[in-house]
Amino acid sequence: MDGEDLDGLEIGPGVDVQKAVFDRRQRILDLEKTKKIRTVRISKKEIFLLEVIDTERCMRVKLHLQMTWYDMDYTEEDATDLSVPQESNAARDANGNFLIAGKVGEIAQPAWYPTFNFPTASPIHGLPTVIRDDYSLNNAKSGQIGCDREIVVTLDQDLDHSSFPFDRQTIEFQIRANTPANVQSPRVELDAMSTNAAVPQSKVEEWEFMEGELALFSCLHNTVRLVAGIERNPSYYIWNLAAVLIAITAMAAHAFWIDPFDLSGRLGLNFTLVLTAVAFKFSLANNLPKITYLTKLDLLVLGNFAALALCGIEHVFASSLSEDDAATFDSFFLWVFGSFWFLIHLVLFMLYAFKIDSLRPDWDNQVLNIATLTKKNIKSSNIASV
Repeated sequence: MDGEDLDGLEIGPGVDVQKAVFDRRQRILDLEKTKKIRTVRISKKEIFLLEVIDTERCMRVKLHLQMTWYDMDYTEEDATDLSVPQESNAARDANGNFLIAGKVGEIAQPAWYPTFNFPTASPIHGLPTVIRDDYSLNNAKSGQIGCDREIVVTLDQDLDHSSFPFDRQTIEFQIRANTPANVQSPRVELDAMSTNAAVPQSKVEEWEFMEGELALFSCLHNTVRLVAGIERNPSYYIWNLAAVLIAITAMAAHAFWIDPFDLSGRLGLNFTLVLTAVAFKFSLANNLPKITYLTKLDLLVLGNFAALALCGIEHVFASSLSEDDAATFDSFFLWVFGSFWFLIHLVLFMLYAFKIDSLRPDWDNQVLNIATLTKKNIKSSNIASV
Protein backbone atom coordinates (compact mmCIF):
# COMPACT_ATOMS: atom_id res chain seq x y z
CA MET A 1 0.00 0.00 0.00
CA ASP A 2 2.37 2.71 -1.20
CA GLY A 3 4.76 2.27 1.68
CA GLU A 4 2.03 1.92 4.30
CA ASP A 5 2.65 -1.21 6.37
CA LEU A 6 -0.94 -1.95 7.30
CA ASP A 7 -0.12 -5.64 7.61
CA GLY A 8 2.48 -4.94 10.29
CA LEU A 9 0.23 -5.34 13.33
CA GLU A 10 1.35 -8.28 15.41
CA ILE A 11 -0.01 -9.33 18.78
CA GLY A 12 2.32 -11.00 21.22
CA PRO A 13 3.96 -10.69 24.63
CA GLY A 14 4.65 -7.10 25.67
CA VAL A 15 2.51 -5.54 22.92
CA ASP A 16 -0.07 -2.93 23.88
CA VAL A 17 -2.91 -4.38 21.81
CA GLN A 18 -5.30 -1.45 22.24
CA LYS A 19 -2.67 1.08 21.19
CA ALA A 20 -1.56 -1.05 18.21
CA VAL A 21 -5.13 -1.41 16.95
CA PHE A 22 -5.80 2.31 17.50
CA ASP A 23 -2.66 3.36 15.62
CA ARG A 24 -3.49 1.07 12.72
CA ARG A 25 -7.04 2.42 12.62
CA GLN A 26 -5.67 5.96 12.43
CA ARG A 27 -3.47 5.02 9.46
CA ILE A 28 -6.54 3.58 7.74
CA LEU A 29 -8.53 6.77 8.33
CA ASP A 30 -5.69 8.84 6.87
CA LEU A 31 -5.61 6.64 3.76
CA GLU A 32 -9.39 6.86 3.41
CA LYS A 33 -9.01 10.61 2.92
CA THR A 34 -6.68 10.01 -0.02
CA LYS A 35 -9.07 7.38 -1.50
CA LYS A 36 -6.36 4.72 -1.32
CA ILE A 37 -8.61 2.66 0.93
CA ARG A 38 -12.34 2.33 1.13
CA THR A 39 -13.89 0.87 4.25
CA VAL A 40 -16.62 -1.74 4.21
CA ARG A 41 -18.46 -1.65 7.51
CA ILE A 42 -20.04 -4.98 8.40
CA SER A 43 -23.14 -4.22 10.45
CA LYS A 44 -24.46 -7.72 11.11
CA LYS A 45 -22.91 -11.14 11.36
CA GLU A 46 -25.11 -14.17 11.91
CA ILE A 47 -24.11 -17.80 11.81
CA PHE A 48 -26.57 -20.69 11.92
CA LEU A 49 -25.40 -24.22 12.60
CA LEU A 50 -27.35 -26.60 10.36
CA GLU A 51 -25.49 -29.90 10.68
CA VAL A 52 -22.58 -31.39 12.64
CA ILE A 53 -20.98 -34.82 12.19
CA ASP A 54 -17.95 -35.32 14.43
CA THR A 55 -15.30 -38.04 14.63
CA GLU A 56 -12.00 -38.22 16.48
CA ARG A 57 -10.01 -36.07 14.05
CA CYS A 58 -12.49 -34.10 11.99
CA MET A 59 -15.84 -32.39 12.15
CA ARG A 60 -18.16 -31.90 9.18
CA VAL A 61 -20.34 -28.84 9.58
CA LYS A 62 -22.99 -27.12 7.52
CA LEU A 63 -23.16 -23.38 8.19
CA HIS A 64 -25.67 -20.77 7.15
CA LEU A 65 -23.93 -17.37 7.19
CA GLN A 66 -25.72 -14.06 6.93
CA MET A 67 -24.07 -10.64 6.73
CA THR A 68 -25.04 -7.09 5.94
CA TRP A 69 -22.60 -4.31 5.22
CA TYR A 70 -22.30 -0.73 4.07
CA ASP A 71 -19.71 0.62 1.68
CA MET A 72 -19.81 4.39 1.82
CA ASP A 73 -17.50 4.94 -1.16
CA TYR A 74 -19.16 3.19 -4.11
CA THR A 75 -17.96 4.22 -7.53
CA GLU A 76 -20.36 4.71 -10.42
CA GLU A 77 -19.59 1.17 -11.59
CA ASP A 78 -20.40 -0.18 -8.15
CA ALA A 79 -23.69 1.67 -8.10
CA THR A 80 -24.61 0.20 -11.48
CA ASP A 81 -23.95 -3.26 -10.12
CA LEU A 82 -26.43 -2.49 -7.33
CA SER A 83 -29.25 -1.53 -9.72
CA VAL A 84 -28.86 2.19 -8.96
CA PRO A 85 -29.77 4.19 -12.13
CA GLN A 86 -26.69 5.27 -14.04
CA GLU A 87 -28.03 8.78 -14.51
CA SER A 88 -27.87 9.29 -10.74
CA ASN A 89 -24.08 9.10 -10.96
CA ALA A 90 -24.26 7.38 -7.54
CA ALA A 91 -24.81 10.78 -5.93
CA ARG A 92 -25.21 10.78 -2.16
CA ASP A 93 -26.38 13.30 0.39
CA ALA A 94 -24.42 14.50 3.43
CA ASN A 95 -25.50 11.41 5.36
CA GLY A 96 -24.15 9.05 2.72
CA ASN A 97 -27.55 7.99 1.33
CA PHE A 98 -28.17 7.65 -2.42
CA LEU A 99 -30.05 10.68 -3.77
CA ILE A 100 -31.82 8.41 -6.26
CA ALA A 101 -32.48 5.02 -4.75
CA GLY A 102 -32.13 1.78 -6.65
CA LYS A 103 -34.47 -1.18 -6.58
CA VAL A 104 -34.65 -3.31 -3.45
CA GLY A 105 -34.36 -7.02 -4.05
CA GLU A 106 -32.03 -9.75 -5.20
CA ILE A 107 -28.95 -8.58 -7.06
CA ALA A 108 -25.97 -10.11 -8.81
CA GLN A 109 -22.65 -10.38 -7.01
CA PRO A 110 -21.70 -6.86 -5.88
CA ALA A 111 -18.38 -5.19 -6.55
CA TRP A 112 -17.17 -6.16 -3.09
CA TYR A 113 -18.14 -9.49 -1.56
CA PRO A 114 -16.87 -11.52 1.39
CA THR A 115 -14.65 -14.57 1.09
CA PHE A 116 -14.86 -17.02 3.97
CA ASN A 117 -11.62 -18.80 4.85
CA PHE A 118 -11.42 -21.98 6.93
CA PRO A 119 -7.85 -22.47 8.22
CA THR A 120 -8.54 -26.03 9.40
CA ALA A 121 -10.46 -27.24 6.34
CA SER A 122 -9.50 -30.81 5.49
CA PRO A 123 -7.85 -31.20 2.05
CA ILE A 124 -8.55 -34.94 2.20
CA HIS A 125 -12.32 -34.45 2.34
CA GLY A 126 -12.43 -31.77 -0.35
CA LEU A 127 -12.58 -28.00 -0.21
CA PRO A 128 -15.49 -26.11 1.36
CA THR A 129 -18.57 -26.21 -0.85
CA VAL A 130 -20.99 -23.33 -1.28
CA ILE A 131 -24.51 -24.68 -1.77
CA ARG A 132 -26.26 -21.32 -1.60
CA ASP A 133 -24.95 -17.82 -2.35
CA ASP A 134 -27.48 -14.99 -2.60
CA TYR A 135 -26.99 -11.22 -2.49
CA SER A 136 -29.63 -8.56 -2.04
CA LEU A 137 -29.98 -4.80 -1.80
CA ASN A 138 -31.75 -4.43 1.55
CA ASN A 139 -31.89 -0.65 1.87
CA ALA A 140 -31.96 1.29 -1.36
CA LYS A 141 -31.17 4.69 0.20
CA SER A 142 -28.20 3.67 2.31
CA GLY A 143 -26.97 1.00 -0.07
CA GLN A 144 -27.08 -1.75 2.56
CA ILE A 145 -26.20 -5.09 1.00
CA GLY A 146 -27.05 -8.53 2.36
CA CYS A 147 -25.27 -11.82 1.82
CA ASP A 148 -26.94 -15.17 2.42
CA ARG A 149 -24.61 -18.15 2.07
CA GLU A 150 -24.64 -21.83 3.04
CA ILE A 151 -21.34 -23.69 3.25
CA VAL A 152 -20.50 -27.33 3.90
CA VAL A 153 -16.96 -27.88 5.16
CA THR A 154 -15.00 -30.65 6.86
CA LEU A 155 -12.65 -29.27 9.50
CA ASP A 156 -9.48 -31.28 10.08
CA GLN A 157 -8.74 -30.60 13.73
CA ASP A 158 -8.12 -32.68 16.81
CA LEU A 159 -11.41 -32.70 18.67
CA ASP A 160 -11.23 -32.85 22.44
CA HIS A 161 -13.77 -35.47 23.53
CA SER A 162 -12.35 -35.90 27.04
CA SER A 163 -15.44 -34.19 28.50
CA PHE A 164 -17.89 -36.12 26.29
CA PRO A 165 -20.89 -35.73 26.32
CA PHE A 166 -20.23 -32.32 27.85
CA ASP A 167 -17.56 -31.41 25.31
CA ARG A 168 -17.06 -28.08 23.60
CA GLN A 169 -15.53 -27.59 20.18
CA THR A 170 -14.51 -24.52 18.22
CA ILE A 171 -15.20 -23.43 14.66
CA GLU A 172 -12.83 -20.81 13.31
CA PHE A 173 -13.37 -18.94 10.09
CA GLN A 174 -12.19 -15.69 8.58
CA ILE A 175 -13.91 -13.05 6.49
CA ARG A 176 -11.72 -11.44 3.86
CA ALA A 177 -12.36 -8.66 1.39
CA ASN A 178 -12.65 -9.71 -2.24
CA THR A 179 -13.39 -7.91 -5.50
CA PRO A 180 -13.79 -9.30 -9.02
CA ALA A 181 -10.70 -9.00 -11.21
CA ASN A 182 -12.47 -6.67 -13.67
CA VAL A 183 -13.41 -4.11 -11.00
CA GLN A 184 -10.87 -1.36 -10.48
CA SER A 185 -11.13 -0.22 -6.90
CA PRO A 186 -8.86 0.87 -4.07
CA ARG A 187 -7.96 -1.56 -1.36
CA VAL A 188 -10.91 -2.65 0.78
CA GLU A 189 -10.52 -2.49 4.55
CA LEU A 190 -13.04 -4.37 6.69
CA ASP A 191 -14.56 -2.85 9.79
CA ALA A 192 -16.55 -5.42 11.78
CA MET A 193 -16.06 -4.12 15.30
CA SER A 194 -19.77 -3.43 15.70
CA THR A 195 -21.50 -3.85 19.04
CA ASN A 196 -24.69 -5.29 17.57
CA ALA A 197 -23.22 -8.56 16.32
CA ALA A 198 -25.94 -11.19 16.35
CA VAL A 199 -25.83 -14.14 18.69
CA PRO A 200 -25.14 -17.31 16.69
CA GLN A 201 -27.96 -19.82 16.52
CA SER A 202 -28.15 -23.56 16.09
CA LYS A 203 -30.78 -25.61 14.30
CA VAL A 204 -29.14 -28.89 15.29
CA GLU A 205 -30.59 -31.01 18.10
CA GLU A 206 -27.28 -32.32 19.42
CA TRP A 207 -25.16 -29.17 19.15
CA GLU A 208 -25.76 -25.58 20.12
CA PHE A 209 -23.70 -22.43 20.14
CA MET A 210 -22.47 -21.28 23.49
CA GLU A 211 -24.37 -18.36 24.95
CA GLY A 212 -23.01 -15.01 23.86
CA GLU A 213 -21.62 -13.55 20.69
CA LEU A 214 -18.95 -14.91 18.45
CA ALA A 215 -15.43 -14.42 19.72
CA LEU A 216 -14.46 -11.55 17.42
CA PHE A 217 -10.82 -10.67 17.00
CA SER A 218 -9.59 -7.37 15.64
CA CYS A 219 -9.67 -6.66 11.93
CA LEU A 220 -6.13 -7.68 11.18
CA HIS A 221 -4.33 -8.00 7.84
CA ASN A 222 -7.58 -7.07 6.09
CA THR A 223 -9.26 -10.08 7.69
CA VAL A 224 -11.88 -10.50 10.37
CA ARG A 225 -11.28 -13.65 12.41
CA LEU A 226 -14.16 -15.24 14.27
CA VAL A 227 -14.24 -18.22 16.59
CA ALA A 228 -17.58 -19.81 17.37
CA GLY A 229 -17.83 -22.10 20.36
CA ILE A 230 -20.28 -24.98 20.10
CA GLU A 231 -21.20 -27.36 22.88
CA ARG A 232 -22.89 -30.72 22.73
CA ASN A 233 -26.36 -31.16 24.17
CA PRO A 234 -25.80 -34.17 26.48
CA SER A 235 -29.49 -34.99 27.02
CA TYR A 236 -29.55 -37.97 24.64
CA TYR A 237 -26.60 -39.65 26.34
CA ILE A 238 -27.76 -38.76 29.86
CA TRP A 239 -31.24 -40.24 29.52
CA ASN A 240 -30.55 -43.07 27.08
CA LEU A 241 -27.26 -44.36 28.49
CA ALA A 242 -26.19 -42.90 31.82
CA ALA A 243 -29.63 -42.93 33.49
CA VAL A 244 -30.40 -46.50 32.38
CA LEU A 245 -26.96 -47.74 33.46
CA ILE A 246 -27.34 -46.07 36.86
CA ALA A 247 -30.76 -47.71 37.27
CA ILE A 248 -29.26 -51.13 36.44
CA THR A 249 -26.53 -50.60 39.05
CA ALA A 250 -29.09 -49.48 41.65
CA MET A 251 -30.89 -52.81 41.24
CA ALA A 252 -27.84 -54.48 42.80
CA ALA A 253 -29.26 -53.36 46.17
CA HIS A 254 -31.97 -56.01 45.77
CA ALA A 255 -29.37 -58.72 46.37
CA PHE A 256 -28.94 -57.55 49.98
CA TRP A 257 -32.46 -58.78 50.75
CA ILE A 258 -31.40 -62.30 49.76
CA ASP A 259 -29.97 -64.50 52.52
CA PRO A 260 -26.20 -63.74 52.68
CA PHE A 261 -25.51 -67.48 52.74
CA ASP A 262 -27.41 -67.98 49.45
CA LEU A 263 -24.27 -67.04 47.54
CA SER A 264 -25.47 -68.47 44.22
CA GLY A 265 -28.66 -66.40 44.39
CA ARG A 266 -26.82 -63.19 45.16
CA LEU A 267 -24.07 -63.70 42.59
CA GLY A 268 -26.62 -64.83 40.00
CA LEU A 269 -28.47 -61.51 40.33
CA ASN A 270 -25.20 -59.58 40.34
CA PHE A 271 -23.81 -61.26 37.21
CA THR A 272 -27.15 -60.83 35.45
CA LEU A 273 -26.96 -57.08 36.08
CA VAL A 274 -23.34 -56.97 34.86
CA LEU A 275 -24.22 -58.78 31.63
CA THR A 276 -27.25 -56.55 31.14
CA ALA A 277 -25.09 -53.43 31.54
CA VAL A 278 -22.46 -54.78 29.10
CA ALA A 279 -25.07 -55.68 26.49
CA PHE A 280 -26.73 -52.29 26.89
CA LYS A 281 -23.44 -50.43 26.42
CA PHE A 282 -22.57 -52.41 23.29
CA SER A 283 -26.00 -51.70 21.83
CA LEU A 284 -25.25 -47.96 22.00
CA ALA A 285 -21.57 -48.17 21.00
CA ASN A 286 -22.25 -46.88 17.47
CA ASN A 287 -23.56 -43.61 18.92
CA LEU A 288 -20.36 -42.95 20.89
CA PRO A 289 -17.17 -41.37 19.52
CA LYS A 290 -14.50 -43.94 18.69
CA ILE A 291 -11.50 -42.52 20.51
CA THR A 292 -8.46 -43.95 22.29
CA TYR A 293 -8.78 -42.13 25.63
CA LEU A 294 -11.32 -42.08 28.43
CA THR A 295 -14.18 -39.60 28.40
CA LYS A 296 -16.33 -38.49 31.32
CA LEU A 297 -19.04 -40.84 30.13
CA ASP A 298 -16.52 -43.71 30.07
CA LEU A 299 -15.56 -42.90 33.66
CA LEU A 300 -19.22 -43.00 34.68
CA VAL A 301 -19.72 -46.36 32.96
CA LEU A 302 -16.55 -47.84 34.47
CA GLY A 303 -17.51 -46.49 37.90
CA ASN A 304 -20.83 -48.30 37.77
CA PHE A 305 -19.18 -51.53 36.60
CA ALA A 306 -16.77 -51.17 39.54
CA ALA A 307 -19.74 -50.74 41.89
CA LEU A 308 -21.28 -53.99 40.61
CA ALA A 309 -17.91 -55.74 41.02
CA LEU A 310 -17.60 -54.50 44.62
CA CYS A 311 -21.09 -55.79 45.36
CA GLY A 312 -20.03 -59.22 44.09
CA ILE A 313 -16.92 -59.18 46.29
CA GLU A 314 -19.06 -58.15 49.28
CA HIS A 315 -21.41 -61.07 48.71
CA VAL A 316 -18.52 -63.54 48.69
CA PHE A 317 -16.97 -62.03 51.82
CA ALA A 318 -20.29 -61.84 53.72
CA SER A 319 -20.99 -65.53 53.03
CA SER A 320 -17.80 -66.45 54.92
CA LEU A 321 -18.85 -64.67 58.12
CA SER A 322 -21.10 -65.77 60.94
CA GLU A 323 -24.79 -65.00 60.66
CA ASP A 324 -24.68 -61.94 62.94
CA ASP A 325 -21.47 -60.59 61.42
CA ALA A 326 -22.84 -61.12 57.89
CA ALA A 327 -25.99 -59.13 58.70
CA THR A 328 -23.91 -56.33 60.28
CA PHE A 329 -21.48 -56.21 57.36
CA ASP A 330 -24.34 -56.19 54.84
CA SER A 331 -25.97 -53.22 56.58
CA PHE A 332 -22.67 -51.35 56.86
CA PHE A 333 -21.76 -51.88 53.21
CA LEU A 334 -25.24 -51.08 51.92
CA TRP A 335 -25.61 -47.81 53.82
CA VAL A 336 -22.04 -46.52 53.64
CA PHE A 337 -21.12 -47.52 50.10
CA GLY A 338 -24.70 -47.07 48.85
CA SER A 339 -24.92 -43.55 50.29
CA PHE A 340 -21.53 -42.63 48.78
CA TRP A 341 -22.60 -43.95 45.36
CA PHE A 342 -25.95 -42.14 45.58
CA LEU A 343 -24.42 -38.79 46.60
CA ILE A 344 -21.89 -38.86 43.74
CA HIS A 345 -24.62 -39.41 41.16
CA LEU A 346 -26.90 -36.86 42.82
CA VAL A 347 -24.17 -34.20 42.55
CA LEU A 348 -23.54 -35.11 38.90
CA PHE A 349 -27.25 -34.89 38.14
CA MET A 350 -27.52 -31.48 39.83
CA LEU A 351 -24.57 -30.19 37.79
CA TYR A 352 -26.29 -31.39 34.63
CA ALA A 353 -29.79 -30.18 35.58
CA PHE A 354 -28.64 -26.66 36.46
CA LYS A 355 -26.18 -26.49 33.54
CA ILE A 356 -23.21 -25.77 35.77
CA ASP A 357 -20.04 -25.52 33.69
CA SER A 358 -17.96 -27.70 36.04
CA LEU A 359 -18.60 -30.65 33.72
CA ARG A 360 -17.37 -28.78 30.64
CA PRO A 361 -13.86 -27.76 29.56
CA ASP A 362 -12.79 -24.14 29.95
CA TRP A 363 -13.95 -22.20 26.89
CA ASP A 364 -11.53 -19.33 27.52
CA ASN A 365 -8.53 -21.66 27.24
CA GLN A 366 -9.84 -23.12 23.98
CA VAL A 367 -10.17 -19.65 22.47
CA LEU A 368 -6.74 -18.55 23.69
CA ASN A 369 -5.15 -21.57 22.02
CA ILE A 370 -6.18 -20.29 18.59
CA ALA A 371 -6.37 -16.56 19.25
CA THR A 372 -2.73 -15.75 18.53
CA LEU A 373 -2.98 -13.25 15.70
CA THR A 374 0.04 -13.31 13.43
CA LYS A 375 0.65 -12.56 9.79
CA LYS A 376 1.55 -16.22 9.22
CA ASN A 377 -1.72 -17.79 10.31
CA ILE A 378 -3.82 -15.07 8.70
CA LYS A 379 -2.24 -14.99 5.24
CA SER A 380 -1.39 -18.64 4.74
CA SER A 381 -1.78 -19.66 1.11
CA ASN A 382 -3.00 -23.09 2.20
CA ILE A 383 -6.21 -21.77 3.75
CA ALA A 384 -9.33 -23.06 1.98
CA SER A 385 -11.61 -20.25 0.81
CA VAL A 386 -15.14 -19.98 -0.55
